[in-house]
Amino acid sequence: MGINLDRLLNRAEVMVNYCSAKTPADMNPGLVLGAILGQMALDGREKLTLLADPAFSPLGAWLEQLIAESSGKNGRGIIFVDGEPERAPQDYFHDRLFVYLRTTGDLDSKVADLINCGHPAITIDIKDVYDLGTEFYRWEVATTVACAILGVNAFDQPDVQLSKDITKRKIAQYIQSKKLEEDRPAWLNDDALVFSPMELSASSLREVLLYFVSAAHPYDFLGINAYLPRNPHMEDVLQQLRSKLGKISSCATTLGFGPRFLHSTGQLHKGGENTGVFIQITVDPALDMEIPEQGMTFGTLERAQALGDYESLVERGRRIIRIHFSSPFHLEELVKAI
Repeated sequence: MGINLDRLLNRAEVMVNYCSAKTPADMNPGLVLGAILGQMALDGREKLTLLADPAFSPLGAWLEQLIAESSGKNGRGIIFVDGEPERAPQDYFHDRLFVYLRTTGDLDSKVADLINCGHPAITIDIKDVYDLGTEFYRWEVATTVACAILGVNAFDQPDVQLSKDITKRKIAQYIQSKKLEEDRPAWLNDDALVFSPMELSASSLREVLLYFVSAAHPYDFLGINAYLPRNPHMEDVLQQLRSKLGKISSCATTLGFGPRFLHSTGQLHKGGENTGVFIQITVDPALDMEIPEQGMTFGTLERAQALGDYESLVERGRRIIRIHFSSPFHLEELVKAI
């Protein structure tokens, strides 16, 4: 990749030394950041929202996994908000802590506006891309400290296993019967099936979704869990949906492609505080392939994982709907209707 590995590791080693027990607590970067994250979460600002200049915006996907999976258990957790469409500072609830990974300073005025509206914001100055190792270490220490303040074990993931176990049962049933067992839909039309433990009554899918989103309270968050093709076009459609639902509800929003997110935000969804309102989206695969010697296709495996995720959220008493489309095109129609 053309990276000077010694330079990367030497930068990281500087942060290792700064974060050691020899450093006074108020000068220890990992300890200070972790103390802020943990105490802010206890004070109700558990929606940690990332702002970043372009070179470091991809770090958000890694931070999301690190923080959500480490902290989201025992009814507590820090909800990492990555890649959320921009809003005016006054449109955010006071449940946010912003962090700005600053390389160019392009977002300085935005951060100033957020602070002027009463939103706390941390700015971390980053010299260049070789500070990546530095930030890896800083955030690992900070996450451990934050979890200690929250009173949770950063080093386990107990609720991920629940979804795995349900998925395994689904697969075993499929091998026997060649059919995945799922509940009857709570609502349907020609384009979509909607599954939910809630009763749903509406004349259109748009009404179903908006009725469900109206169940969100201030300081909840909307989680879009999409078992869809992961490509730029689909990400753009989902970001449009995320933006519109965020404006309607004013809640923080997250977006995860399944099954990837099961090992990032999946633990938080099931083990964290019950503040999530989840929209799971599934679709019939346009192209499917057999898994050699397994007696099922990749599409069946993915559907089993989606059902395991859905049923584990229901078992945890979470608010959730699953919208199943025959084609992703119908999702685009829904987004336009909203």
